[in-house]
Amino acid sequence: MSRLLKPETETLLADVLSDVSDPSTRSALETRLRKRLAAREARGDANRKVFNDAYDKALRLRIDDPIEYAQRAVKLAFLESIHAMKVAALRKAPSKLAAKDANRDAVADEVASRTARPGQRRNPQRDREYLEIVGSEEKAGRLQPGGLVGAKIQKRLGSYRLPHWEKATLPLKVMALSLETGTRGGRTINLRIGHEVSKKALSSPRGPVSFVQNQVRETLKRRFADDAPEFWFVMERDTDDLFHLHGAYVDQAHVPHAEVDAALRDAAGWNSVRGAGLAHQSVELKDPIFWAHYTVKQMNLTARITERKLLASTAELRDASRGAWDRWRSKLPNGVS
Repeated sequence: MSRLLKPETETLLADVLSDVSDPSTRSALETRLRKRLAAREARGDANRKVFNDAYDKALRLRIDDPIEYAQRAVKLAFLESIHAMKVAALRKAPSKLAAKDANRDAVADEVASRTARPGQRRNPQRDREYLEIVGSEEKAGRLQPGGLVGAKIQKRLGSYRLPHWEKATLPLKVMALSLETGTRGGRTINLRIGHEVSKKALSSPRGPVSFVQNQVRETLKRRFADDAPEFWFVMERDTDDLFHLHGAYVDQAHVPHAEVDAALRDAAGWNSVRGAGLAHQSVELKDPIFWAHYTVKQMNLTARITERKLLASTAELRDASRGAWDRWRSKLPNGVS
Protein backbone atom coordinates (compact mmCIF):
# COMPACT_ATOMS: atom_id res chain seq x y z
CA MET A 1 0.00 0.00 0.00
CA SER A 2 1.29 3.46 -0.96
CA ARG A 3 1.99 5.92 1.79
CA LEU A 4 -0.87 8.40 2.23
CA LEU A 5 0.06 12.05 1.99
CA LYS A 6 -1.69 15.02 3.58
CA PRO A 7 -5.13 15.70 2.03
CA GLU A 8 -4.00 18.83 0.20
CA THR A 9 -0.96 16.98 -1.21
CA GLU A 10 -3.11 14.04 -2.32
CA THR A 11 -5.35 16.51 -4.16
CA LEU A 12 -2.31 18.04 -5.87
CA LEU A 13 -1.01 14.61 -6.89
CA ALA A 14 -4.39 13.54 -8.27
CA ASP A 15 -4.56 16.74 -10.33
CA VAL A 16 -1.08 16.17 -11.78
CA LEU A 17 -1.94 12.57 -12.73
CA SER A 18 -5.42 13.31 -14.09
CA ASP A 19 -4.24 13.66 -17.70
CA VAL A 20 -2.09 10.50 -17.68
CA SER A 21 -4.19 7.74 -19.28
CA ASP A 22 -1.65 4.91 -19.72
CA PRO A 23 -1.84 2.71 -16.56
CA SER A 24 1.85 1.72 -16.63
CA THR A 25 3.08 5.30 -17.10
CA ARG A 26 0.66 6.57 -14.47
CA SER A 27 1.81 3.97 -11.92
CA ALA A 28 5.49 4.77 -12.47
CA LEU A 29 4.89 8.52 -12.32
CA GLU A 30 2.76 8.25 -9.18
CA THR A 31 5.42 6.18 -7.41
CA ARG A 32 8.12 8.73 -8.22
CA LEU A 33 6.03 11.79 -7.37
CA ARG A 34 4.61 10.28 -4.18
CA LYS A 35 8.14 9.65 -2.90
CA ARG A 36 9.22 13.22 -3.67
CA LEU A 37 6.11 14.75 -2.14
CA ALA A 38 6.47 12.61 0.99
CA ALA A 39 10.07 13.83 1.36
CA ARG A 40 8.89 17.42 0.94
CA GLU A 41 6.23 16.95 3.61
CA ALA A 42 8.79 15.46 5.98
CA ARG A 43 11.15 18.41 5.44
CA GLY A 44 8.31 20.84 6.02
CA ASP A 45 7.30 19.16 9.27
CA ALA A 46 10.91 19.14 10.47
CA ASN A 47 11.40 22.80 9.58
CA ARG A 48 8.23 23.81 11.41
CA LYS A 49 9.37 22.00 14.54
CA VAL A 50 12.81 23.65 14.42
CA PHE A 51 11.20 27.05 13.86
CA ASN A 52 8.68 26.66 16.70
CA ASP A 53 11.28 25.38 19.16
CA ALA A 54 13.70 28.17 18.28
CA TYR A 55 10.95 30.79 18.48
CA ASP A 56 9.92 29.60 21.96
CA LYS A 57 13.55 29.65 23.04
CA ALA A 58 13.98 33.20 21.70
CA LEU A 59 10.98 34.33 23.71
CA ARG A 60 12.38 32.74 26.87
CA LEU A 61 15.74 34.43 26.28
CA ARG A 62 14.03 37.74 25.44
CA ILE A 63 15.80 38.02 22.10
CA ASP A 64 14.83 41.19 20.24
CA ASP A 65 13.75 39.53 16.99
CA PRO A 66 12.49 35.98 17.73
CA ILE A 67 11.29 35.45 14.14
CA GLU A 68 14.73 36.15 12.66
CA TYR A 69 16.30 33.92 15.33
CA ALA A 70 13.94 31.07 14.42
CA GLN A 71 14.55 31.51 10.69
CA ARG A 72 18.31 31.32 11.23
CA ALA A 73 17.81 28.15 13.26
CA VAL A 74 15.96 26.56 10.31
CA LYS A 75 18.79 27.51 7.93
CA LEU A 76 21.38 26.13 10.33
CA ALA A 77 19.46 22.87 10.72
CA PHE A 78 19.31 22.55 6.92
CA LEU A 79 23.07 23.08 6.56
CA GLU A 80 23.71 20.54 9.32
CA SER A 81 21.55 17.96 7.54
CA ILE A 82 23.48 18.49 4.29
CA HIS A 83 26.76 18.08 6.19
CA ALA A 84 25.51 14.89 7.83
CA MET A 85 24.55 13.41 4.45
CA LYS A 86 27.98 14.24 3.03
CA VAL A 87 29.72 12.66 6.00
CA ALA A 88 27.54 9.54 5.68
CA ALA A 89 28.37 9.33 1.96
CA LEU A 90 32.10 9.59 2.71
CA ARG A 91 31.86 6.81 5.26
CA LYS A 92 30.08 4.56 2.76
CA ALA A 93 32.48 5.35 -0.09
CA PRO A 94 35.13 2.70 0.76
CA SER A 95 32.49 -0.01 1.04
CA LYS A 96 30.88 1.03 -2.26
CA LEU A 97 34.26 1.04 -3.99
CA ALA A 98 35.11 -2.39 -2.58
CA ALA A 99 31.73 -3.76 -3.69
CA LYS A 100 32.24 -2.33 -7.18
CA ASP A 101 35.66 -3.99 -7.41
CA ALA A 102 34.26 -7.30 -6.15
CA ASN A 103 31.43 -7.19 -8.71
CA ARG A 104 33.82 -6.40 -11.54
CA ASP A 105 36.13 -9.28 -10.57
CA ALA A 106 33.19 -11.67 -10.24
CA VAL A 107 31.87 -10.74 -13.70
CA ALA A 108 35.34 -11.25 -15.21
CA ASP A 109 35.62 -14.66 -13.53
CA GLU A 110 32.18 -15.61 -14.79
CA VAL A 111 33.00 -14.67 -18.37
CA ALA A 112 36.23 -16.67 -18.21
CA SER A 113 34.38 -19.65 -16.75
CA ARG A 114 31.75 -19.58 -19.50
CA THR A 115 34.51 -19.51 -22.11
CA ALA A 116 36.26 -22.46 -20.50
CA ARG A 117 33.05 -24.48 -20.10
CA PRO A 118 30.61 -23.25 -22.76
CA GLY A 119 28.12 -26.05 -22.08
CA GLN A 120 27.85 -25.35 -18.36
CA ARG A 121 25.58 -22.60 -17.08
CA ARG A 122 27.54 -20.41 -14.66
CA ASN A 123 25.69 -17.09 -14.59
CA PRO A 124 25.28 -15.79 -11.02
CA GLN A 125 26.34 -12.28 -12.06
CA ARG A 126 23.89 -12.14 -14.96
CA ASP A 127 21.21 -13.46 -12.64
CA ARG A 128 22.07 -10.76 -10.09
CA GLU A 129 21.68 -8.13 -12.82
CA TYR A 130 18.38 -9.71 -13.86
CA LEU A 131 17.08 -9.25 -10.32
CA GLU A 132 18.17 -5.63 -10.37
CA ILE A 133 16.27 -4.92 -13.61
CA VAL A 134 13.10 -6.86 -12.79
CA GLY A 135 13.07 -5.77 -9.14
CA SER A 136 13.23 -2.10 -10.13
CA GLU A 137 10.36 -2.59 -12.58
CA GLU A 138 8.34 -4.38 -9.89
CA LYS A 139 8.87 -1.56 -7.41
CA ALA A 140 7.79 0.99 -10.02
CA GLY A 141 4.64 -1.01 -10.82
CA ARG A 142 5.73 -1.87 -14.37
CA LEU A 143 6.42 -5.60 -14.06
CA GLN A 144 4.80 -7.35 -17.02
CA PRO A 145 6.03 -10.28 -19.14
CA GLY A 146 7.69 -9.15 -22.36
CA GLY A 147 7.24 -5.62 -23.62
CA LEU A 148 9.50 -2.91 -22.24
CA VAL A 149 10.80 -5.05 -19.39
CA GLY A 150 11.87 -7.78 -21.78
CA ALA A 151 13.53 -5.18 -23.99
CA LYS A 152 15.48 -3.81 -21.02
CA ILE A 153 16.65 -7.31 -20.08
CA GLN A 154 17.71 -8.05 -23.67
CA LYS A 155 19.55 -4.72 -24.02
CA ARG A 156 21.57 -5.29 -20.86
CA LEU A 157 21.95 -9.08 -20.78
CA GLY A 158 21.34 -10.17 -24.34
CA SER A 159 19.40 -13.38 -24.80
CA TYR A 160 18.36 -14.36 -21.29
CA ARG A 161 15.99 -17.05 -20.11
CA LEU A 162 15.34 -18.19 -16.55
CA PRO A 163 16.78 -21.71 -16.06
CA HIS A 164 15.32 -24.82 -14.48
CA TRP A 165 15.72 -25.04 -10.71
CA GLU A 166 18.70 -27.39 -10.96
CA LYS A 167 20.71 -24.60 -12.60
CA ALA A 168 19.34 -21.74 -10.50
CA THR A 169 22.11 -19.68 -8.87
CA LEU A 170 22.11 -17.91 -5.51
CA PRO A 171 20.28 -14.76 -6.76
CA LEU A 172 17.52 -16.80 -8.40
CA LYS A 173 17.05 -19.05 -5.36
CA VAL A 174 16.78 -15.94 -3.20
CA MET A 175 14.16 -14.54 -5.61
CA ALA A 176 12.19 -17.80 -5.40
CA LEU A 177 12.31 -17.74 -1.59
CA SER A 178 11.24 -14.10 -1.50
CA LEU A 179 8.35 -14.69 -3.91
CA GLU A 180 7.16 -17.70 -1.89
CA THR A 181 7.36 -15.72 1.36
CA GLY A 182 5.50 -12.83 -0.26
CA THR A 183 2.62 -15.05 -1.38
CA ARG A 184 2.20 -16.28 2.20
CA GLY A 185 2.38 -12.81 3.72
CA GLY A 186 5.92 -12.05 4.78
CA ARG A 187 7.93 -9.55 6.78
CA THR A 188 11.50 -8.51 6.14
CA ILE A 189 14.54 -9.47 8.19
CA ASN A 190 17.22 -6.80 8.72
CA LEU A 191 19.27 -8.39 11.45
CA ARG A 192 22.45 -6.97 12.93
CA ILE A 193 24.73 -9.63 14.33
CA GLY A 194 26.49 -8.77 17.57
CA HIS A 195 30.29 -8.64 17.80
CA GLU A 196 30.61 -11.79 19.91
CA VAL A 197 28.18 -13.77 17.77
CA SER A 198 29.94 -12.58 14.59
CA LYS A 199 33.31 -13.67 15.97
CA LYS A 200 32.00 -17.13 16.85
CA ALA A 201 30.14 -17.45 13.55
CA LEU A 202 33.11 -16.51 11.37
CA SER A 203 35.35 -19.00 13.18
CA SER A 204 32.77 -21.80 13.11
CA PRO A 205 33.75 -24.84 10.98
CA ARG A 206 30.12 -24.89 9.79
CA GLY A 207 30.47 -21.41 8.37
CA PRO A 208 28.90 -18.15 9.62
CA VAL A 209 25.52 -18.57 7.91
CA SER A 210 24.95 -22.08 9.21
CA PHE A 211 26.03 -20.98 12.68
CA VAL A 212 23.57 -18.07 12.78
CA GLN A 213 20.83 -20.13 11.13
CA ASN A 214 21.07 -22.58 14.01
CA GLN A 215 20.98 -19.73 16.52
CA VAL A 216 17.86 -18.27 14.91
CA ARG A 217 16.12 -21.63 14.50
CA GLU A 218 16.74 -22.69 18.10
CA THR A 219 15.65 -19.30 19.48
CA LEU A 220 12.41 -19.33 17.47
CA LYS A 221 11.71 -22.95 18.48
CA ARG A 222 12.16 -22.15 22.17
CA ARG A 223 9.95 -19.08 21.91
CA PHE A 224 7.16 -20.36 19.64
CA ALA A 225 7.47 -24.19 19.54
CA ASP A 226 5.45 -25.52 16.57
CA ASP A 227 4.46 -21.95 15.63
CA ALA A 228 8.06 -20.97 14.85
CA PRO A 229 7.90 -19.09 11.52
CA GLU A 230 9.57 -20.22 8.32
CA PHE A 231 12.42 -17.91 7.32
CA TRP A 232 15.37 -17.29 4.99
CA PHE A 233 18.23 -14.83 4.99
CA VAL A 234 21.41 -13.81 3.15
CA MET A 235 24.64 -12.76 4.83
CA GLU A 236 26.05 -9.29 4.06
CA ARG A 237 29.48 -8.01 5.03
CA ASP A 238 29.98 -4.95 7.24
CA THR A 239 33.71 -5.39 7.94
CA ASP A 240 36.08 -8.34 7.83
CA ASP A 241 34.85 -9.42 11.27
CA LEU A 242 31.28 -8.12 11.38
CA PHE A 243 28.19 -8.84 9.27
CA HIS A 244 24.41 -8.54 9.18
CA LEU A 245 21.54 -10.42 7.53
CA HIS A 246 18.76 -9.53 5.10
CA GLY A 247 15.85 -11.87 4.44
CA ALA A 248 12.24 -12.49 5.38
CA TYR A 249 9.98 -14.65 7.49
CA VAL A 250 6.39 -15.83 7.09
CA ASP A 251 4.05 -13.65 9.12
CA GLN A 252 1.35 -15.69 10.90
CA ALA A 253 -1.81 -14.00 12.12
CA HIS A 254 -1.80 -15.86 15.44
CA VAL A 255 1.86 -15.00 16.21
CA PRO A 256 2.49 -11.26 16.86
CA HIS A 257 5.29 -10.13 14.59
CA ALA A 258 6.65 -7.89 17.35
CA GLU A 259 7.40 -11.04 19.35
CA VAL A 260 9.13 -12.64 16.35
CA ASP A 261 11.23 -9.49 15.92
CA ALA A 262 12.20 -9.60 19.59
CA ALA A 263 13.24 -13.26 19.28
CA LEU A 264 15.39 -12.46 16.24
CA ARG A 265 17.10 -9.65 18.14
CA ASP A 266 17.86 -12.07 20.97
CA ALA A 267 19.33 -14.59 18.54
CA ALA A 268 21.57 -11.95 16.96
CA GLY A 269 23.20 -10.92 20.23
CA TRP A 270 23.48 -7.26 19.24
CA ASN A 271 24.22 -5.30 22.42
CA SER A 272 26.69 -2.70 21.22
CA VAL A 273 26.06 0.97 21.91
CA ARG A 274 27.55 1.72 18.50
CA GLY A 275 25.06 2.19 15.68
CA ALA A 276 21.55 3.58 15.68
CA GLY A 277 18.30 1.74 16.16
CA LEU A 278 17.41 -1.80 17.03
CA ALA A 279 19.20 -4.96 15.99
CA HIS A 280 16.13 -5.85 13.93
CA GLN A 281 12.87 -4.20 12.93
CA SER A 282 10.67 -5.88 10.32
CA VAL A 283 8.34 -4.32 7.76
CA GLU A 284 5.80 -5.88 5.44
CA LEU A 285 7.36 -7.60 2.42
CA LYS A 286 5.75 -5.69 -0.45
CA ASP A 287 8.08 -6.07 -3.45
CA PRO A 288 9.63 -9.54 -3.16
CA ILE A 289 11.78 -9.38 -6.31
CA PHE A 290 13.17 -5.96 -5.45
CA TRP A 291 13.82 -7.22 -1.92
CA ALA A 292 15.64 -10.26 -3.32
CA HIS A 293 17.82 -7.92 -5.39
CA TYR A 294 18.54 -5.83 -2.30
CA THR A 295 19.58 -8.85 -0.25
CA VAL A 296 22.18 -10.05 -2.80
CA LYS A 297 23.58 -6.64 -3.75
CA GLN A 298 26.80 -7.25 -1.78
CA MET A 299 27.14 -10.98 -2.37
CA ASN A 300 30.48 -10.70 -4.19
CA LEU A 301 32.01 -8.51 -1.50
CA THR A 302 30.66 -10.75 1.26
CA ALA A 303 32.13 -13.83 -0.44
CA ARG A 304 35.57 -12.36 0.22
CA ILE A 305 35.28 -13.00 3.97
CA THR A 306 33.92 -16.56 3.79
CA GLU A 307 34.06 -19.43 1.35
CA ARG A 308 30.99 -21.01 2.87
CA LYS A 309 27.36 -20.52 1.83
CA LEU A 310 25.74 -17.07 2.03
CA LEU A 311 22.08 -18.22 1.99
CA ALA A 312 20.10 -20.00 4.69
CA SER A 313 16.48 -21.17 4.62
CA THR A 314 14.16 -23.42 6.56
CA ALA A 315 13.60 -26.72 4.75
CA GLU A 316 9.85 -26.34 4.21
CA LEU A 317 10.19 -22.89 2.66
CA ARG A 318 13.06 -24.05 0.45
CA ASP A 319 11.09 -27.05 -0.82
CA ALA A 320 8.00 -24.92 -1.48
CA SER A 321 10.10 -22.40 -3.42
CA ARG A 322 11.56 -25.16 -5.53
CA GLY A 323 8.09 -26.54 -6.20
CA ALA A 324 6.74 -23.16 -7.30
CA TRP A 325 9.73 -22.27 -9.49
CA ASP A 326 8.33 -23.46 -12.83
CA ARG A 327 5.19 -21.40 -12.26
CA TRP A 328 7.26 -18.29 -11.63
CA ARG A 329 9.47 -19.03 -14.66
CA SER A 330 6.38 -19.02 -16.89
CA LYS A 331 5.19 -15.66 -15.52
CA LEU A 332 8.38 -13.62 -15.16
CA PRO A 333 9.86 -11.71 -18.12
CA ASN A 334 12.86 -12.97 -20.10
CA GLY A 335 15.27 -11.26 -22.46
CA VAL A 336 14.39 -13.18 -25.61
CA SER A 337 12.86 -12.05 -28.88
